[in-house]
Amino acid sequence: MAEAPIPQDMPTLSPVGSPPNLDPNAVTDNPQQASPAGMSDLELQVKLKQLELEQMKLKLEADELERQRAHELALRQLENTNANSAPHAIASTPIFNVERAVKLIPSFSEADVESFFVTFERIASVNHWPSDKYAAILQARLTGKALRVFTELPLDQCQNYDTLKAALLTAYAVVPEVYRKRFRSVTKSPSETFCEYAFKLSTHFRRWMVQRKCVR
Repeated sequence: MAEAPIPQDMPTLSPVGSPPNLDPNAVTDNPQQASPAGMSDLELQVKLKQLELEQMKLKLEADELERQRAHELALRQLENTNANSAPHAIASTPIFNVERAVKLIPSFSEADVESFFVTFERIASVNHWPSDKYAAILQARLTGKALRVFTELPLDQCQNYDTLKAALLTAYAVVPEVYRKRFRSVTKSPSETFCEYAFKLSTHFRRWMVQRKCVR
C-alpha cells in the first residue's frame, strides 16, 4: 500500500524533553524582576531599611553612653570640689567655745554689780564674742541673789542678755535714782588724787545717764 503524503503546513514537533523555542528578546510583565544577586527590588529595599534602623540604634546607644560618661564625670568633679572646699569652710567658721570664754570673765561681785557688767561687756567686745552667746557666758558666773533671779526668770528671758542684765540690775537696786544719788553724794577721800576723783565722778555720772537711756 502506498504511504499518504505529509501536509506541508503541519508544524514540526520537537523531540521529547527538549525546551520550547523561546524568543530571548521577549519582555516579562513580572514586577518583581530578579536582581543580579538573586533578590527582588522589594527585598532589597527592606534589607536597606533594616540596615538604616540598625545604624540609628547604634548611634542612639553611643549617644546614651556618652551622656552617662559626661554625667559621671560631672559628679566626680562636684565631689572633688566639695571635698576641697569643706576644710576651708570649717576653718573660716570656727565653733565658739563658751567654756573658754567663761574663764576670761572675773567672778561676779554682788558689791559692785555695775562694774562687773562693764568689765564683762568690755572683755566680750575685745574678743569679738557673738552677742547671742552673752547670756550663756554670764549665767556661768552668777552667784547668790543673782543666781536666784536667773532661775526665777522665764526661759526666753534668761536667753536674752539685755533682759537678764536689766533684771539683775533691778534686783540689786541699780536703778537711775541710785546713780543719781551716788553722783550727788560722791566725795574725794584724802588718799585719792584729783585724777582718781574726777574718774570716779565721771563714772557715776555716765552710769546715771546710761540708766536714764540718755547715752549708751
